[in-house]
Amino acid sequence: MPNGKRAAVEIGYSSSPRGDESVAAAAGRLESGTLLKSARRARFLPRQVVYREGEQADTVYAIRSGLVKLISYLPNGKGRIVRLYGRGIWIGLEGLLRQPYEHTAVAIEDVEVYRLRTHTLRLLERDDVQHHVHLMSKWHQHLLEADMWISEFSTGPIRPRVARLLGFLSRVEDRSASGSVKLLTCDEMAAILGVTPESVSRVLAEFKRSGILCALESSQPELYRCDASALERVAWQ
Repeated sequence: MPNGKRAAVEIGYSSSPRGDESVAAAAGRLESGTLLKSARRARFLPRQVVYREGEQADTVYAIRSGLVKLISYLPNGKGRIVRLYGRGIWIGLEGLLRQPYEHTAVAIEDVEVYRLRTHTLRLLERDDVQHHVHLMSKWHQHLLEADMWISEFSTGPIRPRVARLLGFLSRVEDRSASGSVKLLTCDEMAAILGVTPESVSRVLAEFKRSGILCALESSQPELYRCDASALERVAWQ
């Protein structure tokens, strides 16, 4: 994927027009905006469904904390993770076009969101053009991210794809500055990459043996320090 488009996507993940602003700073900007003054907060536990594919999209969500995965289900009932979203990101925007939810959204960890009714947001087009343009820019960033998901996570050898996914996780979790990453389960990573959990497990084991991933002394056993330079070399080899 061209660097310019990838940069645009990652700016979208910080919910900011500035590429140098952290996810945490962007979330602070999102909270201070007038758009969310009428919003209600809601909390979701790990594995709890935020909304389901095909349901009426009557609510748009702005993620305040935590990670949410979007799942698309095949006719055979098997699910594929097609997006991961974190702080500062809006989900359920298809409701602005009176479309049903395109995916099932599930909390990966403890998640807090702002809930806004779509009929309220539709009034922005008439009453608050600036905020309406902001929401449309979020929609465009989601489209760019769909291109990234296909080109970086769904094609090529498994080893660089896992490396690219780890780099992505570090950025979306706002951990890249500290050089760490919180791993998803092998099943979740496999559902993103379209491979078997065993294949993901073998690559992760190799990264741990080579020192690309080093376990941190933490209450979270899935938290690792990552060698960003080595990870980048593997990702684009």
